[in-house]
Amino acid sequence: MYIQNKIDAALQRCNIRICNYISNVRAKSYCEIVDMLSEGKTSPELLIVKVHKRTINKCGSETILAALEGVVNKTDCRILKQLKEELDMLRRHKVECLVMLIDICMENYKEQILDIQTIPGIGEQ
Repeated sequence: MYIQNKIDAALQRCNIRICNYISNVRAKSYCEIVDMLSEGKTSPELLIVKVHKRTINKCGSETILAALEGVVNKTDCRILKQLKEELDMLRRHKVECLVMLIDICMENYKEQILDIQTIPGIGEQ
């Protein structure tokens, strides 16, 4: 969550205030906007395509366009790209750790793991 907050802070420094209208920084629309900005696509008309139609209908397209209107230079795009890469790396590490944990548990506690998974709602994710 820390990196996601840093991404949002970087957007706000560029005067992009889309977090005021999208429910959270992990929402699909928000992530797609960050992806586009990190690639150097800064036009509000391009970015608004990624915002969910319900959000646009609720807030109005002019409001959303104004929230996407910012001053984003190449350095800002590079910073967003680096933060996005860091977030992706942390997500990969989380998955790798989970896989290692499951392997260790299956190696040392296989019977107990299989027994507990017979309970409805409990299982590997």
